[in-house]
Amino acid sequence: MSHFPVGVITKGKPTENQIVALLAPFQENNMGDCPKEYLQFFDIEEQERNHYETGADRQGNKFKTTYATFEEYMKDWHGHDKRDAEKGVYGYWANPNAKWDWYEIGGRWSGSLRVPADTESAKAKIRGNRKEREPHYISEEPNIVLVDGARIKDIVFTNEERYKRALRFWELVVEEQEAITKEDKDLTFSLYKPSYYLEKYKTKEEFAKLDSAFSTYAVLKNGQWHEPGKMGWFGCSHAKVEEELAFEQGYKDLITEGAEEDDWITVVDCHT
Repeated sequence: MSHFPVGVITKGKPTENQIVALLAPFQENNMGDCPKEYLQFFDIEEQERNHYETGADRQGNKFKTTYATFEEYMKDWHGHDKRDAEKGVYGYWANPNAKWDWYEIGGRWSGSLRVPADTESAKAKIRGNRKEREPHYISEEPNIVLVDGARIKDIVFTNEERYKRALRFWELVVEEQEAITKEDKDLTFSLYKPSYYLEKYKTKEEFAKLDSAFSTYAVLKNGQWHEPGKMGWFGCSHAKVEEELAFEQGYKDLITEGAEEDDWITVVDCHT
């Protein structure tokens, strides 16, 4: 189970229905409500019949002895009450392109877009529904508003204060300098060993530049899903280090290339 941010790009300020329609081709069918046009049927009858004929449970009891019929085995052992009405065999419908099972606008990444207060994006105030996230919309930077959706042209991509913190983080965690202040000690937590940062970013400046820039794990643009690697459980990506780096380095170009005057990006918290 993982949460990850996705930047959904739209022509013009998005409506909730537009976001739903754009994400639909990548919905899992875990709740049985994924649109049928995105589903594929997976036939399991032959493999399960073979399993019934030759297999046994963990106690060594042969399935064919325990269950009088194949149908009884499928119902009690696999939870399939009957064969699929359309295909006439046992199986299930799933989306082979599935990326998420539920989502919400903003969510854990509420307020991650920084825009000038006098822009169309700031006035639009695209925000998710999580009330507990409201304080994050208050920026400590003069004339900066934090939102969940914005015109691409309005985004302030780099956060100078975060850049400075990233430089200090590198000094404390990678270079293993002594933590002197309380702020230093707050920066020393890391999920990775120093070698991870050295292998991936090579230099302190490259790390700080990318760490302080706006980005999302994936981007949905022109109907295409872009990501460095498939997201796994507990926020762990299957992407290789070099794939992660290439995606981060090319992120701004990915969302700005070909962007028109009124193209917007909305940050969506996706779960898988």
